[in-house]
Amino acid sequence: MHHFFLSLLIFLLLDETSYSAAAVSGGGDLCSRRCGGATVPYPFGFSPGCPIPLSCDASTSTPILPYIGDNGTRYRVIAFNSTTSTVVVGLPPSCSRSVPEARMELSRGNYDVSSCTSLFLRGGCSGINASAGAGCSMPVDVLSGLLRTARCVGNDDTAVACVASAVPNSTVHDQFLRWEKVEKKRCDDVLASSVFLLTAEGMATVEFGVAELGWWLNETCGAGGVEGCAANATCTNVQTPKGDMGHRCACVAGMAGDGFMAGDGCSLASSSKHKQLVLVAVLTSVVSVVFLLSLSITAFFLIRRNTMKKTKRALKRGTTLFRGELVDEELDQGVEGPRRFSYNELAVATDNLSDDRALGRGGFGSVYRGFMSDMNHEVAVKRVSETSRQGWKEFVSEVRIISRLRHRNLVQLIGWCHGGDELLLVYELMHNGSLDTHLYRSDYVFTWPVRYETVLGVGSALLYLHQDTEQRVVHRDIKPSNIMLDASFTAKLGDFGLARLINDGRRSHTTGIAGTMGYIDPESVLAGTASVESDVYSFGVVLLEVASGQRPALVQEEGDVIHLVQWVWELYGRGLILDAADKRLSGEFEGRKMERVMVVGLWCAHPDRGMRPSIRQAMNALRFEAPLPGLPLRMPVATYGSPTKPSSSGTSVLSRISGR
Repeated sequence: MHHFFLSLLIFLLLDETSYSAAAVSGGGDLCSRRCGGATVPYPFGFSPGCPIPLSCDASTSTPILPYIGDNGTRYRVIAFNSTTSTVVVGLPPSCSRSVPEARMELSRGNYDVSSCTSLFLRGGCSGINASAGAGCSMPVDVLSGLLRTARCVGNDDTAVACVASAVPNSTVHDQFLRWEKVEKKRCDDVLASSVFLLTAEGMATVEFGVAELGWWLNETCGAGGVEGCAANATCTNVQTPKGDMGHRCACVAGMAGDGFMAGDGCSLASSSKHKQLVLVAVLTSVVSVVFLLSLSITAFFLIRRNTMKKTKRALKRGTTLFRGELVDEELDQGVEGPRRFSYNELAVATDNLSDDRALGRGGFGSVYRGFMSDMNHEVAVKRVSETSRQGWKEFVSEVRIISRLRHRNLVQLIGWCHGGDELLLVYELMHNGSLDTHLYRSDYVFTWPVRYETVLGVGSALLYLHQDTEQRVVHRDIKPSNIMLDASFTAKLGDFGLARLINDGRRSHTTGIAGTMGYIDPESVLAGTASVESDVYSFGVVLLEVASGQRPALVQEEGDVIHLVQWVWELYGRGLILDAADKRLSGEFEGRKMERVMVVGLWCAHPDRGMRPSIRQAMNALRFEAPLPGLPLRMPVATYGSPTKPSSSGTSVLSRISGR
C-alpha cells in the first residue's frame, strides 16, 4: 500500500508539473501567458511572441488592454470565453472618453466590439431618438447613476443616444459592432456600455459598465503559417470588421481549453480541475488515505440507510424523489383537477417519447403527440428538459398556476407526471399548432378574419389572468409561439413555465429577467421585474406582429435593425399606418379593424408603462366599445419616473460569462 501511494504521488507531481509548465509558457517560451497568479488562454499573452498581446498588472494579477486612455484609464479584462472567442472588459462610465478614443481602445488589430454590446453616447449628438431602440432604452435612475458616476456636470440627462448592434444573423460580419453607426450619431463621447447575454436556459441578462470583444487570428483555416488547432478542436473562418478573413480555434462540445496546439489544447471539461484536487488531497496527507476511505465507507452506509428510510416514508405518502429531493409535498399543495399519470401510461401514449411523435422543442423542453386510450383522447405531452437547471421550478409553476385556471382561451392542463428525474405535463392537443407557424408559412396566407379573432382570443385570456382570477397571474412570455390554435382555430394561450402569481398590488415581486427578447418590456430587461404592464407590452408587440406579418426586429435597407414598434409608430405619425399591414394580405382586410389592432398595439407598447392601457381598456378599444386613444405622432422617449433612491454606482460587475 505504501509503495502504491508513493507511485501515485510521483505520477501526479510529474503530470501536474508538465501541465503547469505548458499552461504558463503556452508552447515553449514564445508566449508568456502568466500575469501574477493568473494565466490567460492562448492566443492572449504578455510577451512579444503572443498573437494578441495584453498588458499585465502583476500587483493584482489582472490582464488589461494594452491601450491606456488619455486620462490614464486602464481597461481591465474581466472574463475570457474560449468557446465563443470573446472577452469581457470593464468600461467605466466617463464623460471625457471621445468616440475616436473609445474605438482606439476597443478596436485593435485582432479584436473588436461584439454585436452583443450597446454603447451609450452623449454630447453634441445629432438626430437623437432615444426611443429608437426599445431594447436599448434604460430607466432614468440607471441613466442618472451613470452620469453621476462619470461626474458629468451640467448635462441634460435626456441628451444620450444609444447605438445597438445589428441582431446577429447567418453572416459572420454581424458578430461585430458597426462603428459607422456610432459615428453617424455625431456624438462627442462614449458615456458607458452594456452587454446583452443569454443564459443556458434562454433567460436574458443585461450588464452595464462592460463591453464584449470578439477576437480572431490572421489568415483562414488551412492557410500556410496559421496557428494550428489542437486535437478535439475545430477551426472556423471569420470575417473581420474590416472585411478581411481570419480564423478561430475552439474545442468541440464536452471539451475545455483554448483549442490551440500552442496553448492548452482541449481536454475533458473537468479533468484538469479534478487532477489538481486529487493532487492537493494526496499532498495533504498520504498517511490519512486509509482512514478517509474507512470514514467514507461508514458515511456511505449511514447516508444510504437514511435515504432508504426517507424513500419508504415517501412511498407511503405517495411521493417520489426528484434529483435526490422529496418534492411532492410542494407540488400537491393546492393542485386540484388535473390527473396524475404514471410514467408508463405516458410512455405508451407517446411510443416511448419517440422522435416521430415530436411536435416541437422550446426553451424548457420538448412536446410530443400522444393518444390516451382509456380516455379516447389525443394529447400533447411536454417533457421538461433535463438540461434546464430550473426544470423543477418551471414544472411546479406550470402545474400549480394553470391547475387553478379555467378559460376557453387557455390551453387546458389534463394531467401531470413526475417520477425519478422525469417531469411531464399533459395538455389538450392543439391540432393547428402555434400562431407563428401560420403567420410565416410560405405556402398559404393566414387570413385577416382569423387573425383578428386570434388577437381577441389572446386578449380575453389576458383579461382573465390579470383581472378575473382570485390572484393575478403574470404570464411573462407572451409571443406567437406560445399562442396555440385548436381544430377550429380558436386561440389559446399556453406555456406557463415562466408565469408568476401577484399577491399584493399590480407589480410582481419576481427577480431576474424572463421572456423572449423583442417581446420583453424594456424596463423589465433593465430592472429585472415583471408586471401586468409588461404583459400588456408583449401583447402590444404581438398585435403589431399579427397585423404586419413582421417579426419584432426589422432590418432596414441600410442594414440598421429597428424594433417593430418604432417602424409602425413612424408610419402612424405620417398618417400611413395601414401601410404597415401585411403585404401578403394583398389589401384583403377591413381597414377600420386593421387600424384598431395597430393603434392599440402601439398603445400597449408605449415606452412609458404608465401610459399603457390596462388589458380591459385595450380589449374595449379592440372590440369598438371605446374610442382609440390619441397617441403622439412621434414615438415618445422612454421615461419611467424619478428614481425612488439614488443609485449606488450605476454599474454592475459581470461575475460570470456564459456561452451563447
